[in-house]
Amino acid sequence: MAGEILTLTESATNRVAELMAAHPDKAGLRVWIKEGGCNGLTYQVDMADEATPGDDVVETPAGKIFLDPKSLMYILGAEMDFFQDSFYSGFLFKNPNESGQCGCGESFSVD
Repeated sequence: MAGEILTLTESATNRVAELMAAHPDKAGLRVWIKEGGCNGLTYQVDMADEATPGDDVVETPAGKIFLDPKSLMYILGAEMDFFQDSFYSGFLFKNPNESGQCGCGESFSVD
């Protein structure tokens, strides 16, 4: 849907549900952007104990996703997916704000 802060695919929703079931003491997942990688910015995902002041909270059927204010401008309108095969397992992002991505897909840039 247009205007959403962050949307999740069915695969990402299922993975968030699995993580929340495995960590019932956690409040949700934190998604943020960190400087680093060969293209300047990287996505980070971790379990969160609680929301911090200023967080935007995305409510999903599987659990809450917390986004800090500094990361929001980079992730606004993105779609979070989960992918797993024999070589890789992790969350992937389809982000309309990206202006470039490194060859391995681990980092991105925005103009």
